[in-house]
Amino acid sequence: MNKLSSLREHWSTWQQVLIDSALDSIVIIDEEGLIVDFNQSAEEVFGYKKRDVLGQPMVDLIVHPDLRQAHRDGFERIRKTGEGRILGKRLELPAVRVDGSEFAAELVVVRVGLAPGPLFVGYIRDISERKKAEHALRESEARFRNLADNAPVMIWLSDDRRDRNWFNQVWLDFVGFELSDQIDNQWYEAVHPDDLDHVTSTQREAVEKGSSFSLEYRIRHRDGDYRWVLDNGKPVSTSGEYAGSCVDITERRLAEEKLRVTQFSVDNSQTVILWIGSDGGFVYVNNAACEALGYTRSELLSMRIFDITSSFTPESWPAAAERIRNQNDRYFELYCKRNDGTTFPVEVVANFLAIHGQEFYLTYMQDITRRKKDEEKLRQRRDELAHVMRLITMGEMASSLAHELNQPLTAVANYSFVMQHIAANEEPDMRQMRGYAKSIGEQAIRAGKIVEGLRKLVKKQSPTRTTVQLTETIEKVLVLLQPELRQNQILLENSVNPELPALKVDEVQIEQVIVNLIRNAIDATRNADQTEKKIRIETSVNDSGEVEICIQDNGCGISADRWETVFEAFHTSKEGGMGMGLPISRSIAESHGGQLVVDAKDGSGVTFRLTLPQEQGGDGL
Repeated sequence: MNKLSSLREHWSTWQQVLIDSALDSIVIIDEEGLIVDFNQSAEEVFGYKKRDVLGQPMVDLIVHPDLRQAHRDGFERIRKTGEGRILGKRLELPAVRVDGSEFAAELVVVRVGLAPGPLFVGYIRDISERKKAEHALRESEARFRNLADNAPVMIWLSDDRRDRNWFNQVWLDFVGFELSDQIDNQWYEAVHPDDLDHVTSTQREAVEKGSSFSLEYRIRHRDGDYRWVLDNGKPVSTSGEYAGSCVDITERRLAEEKLRVTQFSVDNSQTVILWIGSDGGFVYVNNAACEALGYTRSELLSMRIFDITSSFTPESWPAAAERIRNQNDRYFELYCKRNDGTTFPVEVVANFLAIHGQEFYLTYMQDITRRKKDEEKLRQRRDELAHVMRLITMGEMASSLAHELNQPLTAVANYSFVMQHIAANEEPDMRQMRGYAKSIGEQAIRAGKIVEGLRKLVKKQSPTRTTVQLTETIEKVLVLLQPELRQNQILLENSVNPELPALKVDEVQIEQVIVNLIRNAIDATRNADQTEKKIRIETSVNDSGEVEICIQDNGCGISADRWETVFEAFHTSKEGGMGMGLPISRSIAESHGGQLVVDAKDGSGVTFRLTLPQEQGGDGL
């Protein structure tokens, strides 16, 4: 037997071995649809034994019930025409196992023409796991797209050719394009021309190195305006595929631009600006602060507020900071010390700010050296004018004061003549002599008080504030004005509270104000058509803790047309008057931290209220 004859003899055996060892399920049926072969893989997949299915109609065993009628119709068509739509094609369809369970199968059917009749060989592969994997992949892709489309950022993917080939819905909505309009790098058309080279070169260099990249550029929004985006890309495979995200940072860029402008304005402001921490240390200083204090920025940032002013100390700072924090002290003045040791006055505006639990005190300082000099010049001129006004007042009071002085001096002269006459006797009456001598002393003291009051008012001296008892000050003034009151037959009602607190004032200036107000009241009452002419002086402490002096008359009052100008310079109703008494008086009151106001009605008298704060000391806070 030659080799070919041996091969033919064993062919059927080898053929069966090949069928049984195939990994795919092989089911062979004849032209009646009966199973003629069922390999081992088919047994494992369908759960049947070969011996149990041979000669059985395949359609009733492994074909899905929903497809059995279609199978019969198709098989009948093949038998009659020899043609079938499924022959030689790869199909995916459901199949059933012996236990009735279903699974996804891939099927290829071929027709083999043999005598005495054709056979149909079905190659069946269980693709359940693949289908599960495909389903899982579809679900994963659906979840990814859902997450990506609903993400608050724009997301893109690129292939290994560096082309961005997918964009999420957020991106498409942002630029106003369809996905098909953005692939193959057509999205570059939306990039601002001035930024395009930077975008392409940065992305190209990152891909060549296989590294991540981050860049900011402008891209055209769907409304036609260009908006700034932050684009971050990261490699997701070794083949060059990238994934990235973009966020709209236009508002941030605008805020940063505004911040840069604000920072420039603050740094270059002519006002000294200092940010102070809770410990008193400087956390920010501008250029004006460095220039005004004579330090570099780094030097100042290593210092504390106590290093540039004696108004604060480490011990007093917490209380001062608390007052600023509560907005009780926002405006104050203090002296700052330069690097060279010289000092200069500043006006301070302080604000409190808390950021992320940290406390800051924002202080704005203005050098007021020139203003202080101008105020000093103004004060000197005011004092000179006040002195002139005192001289004028004394001149106006000269007649009544001369009369008042004449009385004690005349009494002194008379008592002196009487004493001389008694002394001429051989036995003078010493008891009578002592009585006259006592009277001379009393009259001399009376005249001396008047002269001393005049001397203080007319003397030109530098303003000096001392602690005084206001009751005593008022009594001194009343001694001077008593002659004028009597001469004009005006009753003075004295309601001065003897328990007033002490005040730190310039006594001469306050005397001048009271003299001026009472003399104005005398002028207003002198010619009034009243049965009883009265002036009332009353003192008290108001609800704010200030001492208040009220001087009220029942004179002619102030007409409506003078109401707004009563404190204006050179406005007066007195014949020959200068119109400076009340403006100077108000200026003196305000220089003491007080006020001078008026309450008057035409024909119903006038009330002037002078308020002065109680004695206080210290600078700054």
